[in-house]
Amino acid sequence: DEELEDNKNVIWAEKGPADTDTTTGYKGRIVQAATLNQLINILTAVDSMDLNFVKAFLMTFESFGSCEIIFVKLLQRYRIPQWTRLRYQSESEWLTQLVKPLRLRVINVLKPL
Repeated sequence: DEELEDNKNVIWAEKGPADTDTTTGYKGRIVQAATLNQLINILTAVDSMDLNFVKAFLMTFESFGSCEIIFVKLLQRYRIPQWTRLRYQSESEWLTQLVKPLRLRVINVLKPL
């Protein structure tokens, strides 16, 4: 599927408010508009978890994306690029503060699917 393989749609390449490892800008707010990539970033944010958002996303995602596309986006989020390591002082810090918690969030989202 062309949409799944288009590099412009890779979650780590998108620019915008969710172009970070965290989504503190959304903490405690209602999401009024977001791209699919931004929704996945909010869903798997390392620094905050909104259980109401997770429940709402899981109940409604089929209205804006297929199971296959959501799975691909979660897989893209799980595969953390090496360049994100540059934001941390050490590889150990990167692994403990980003890689492990983010991958755990992705797995937790996949469990009920």
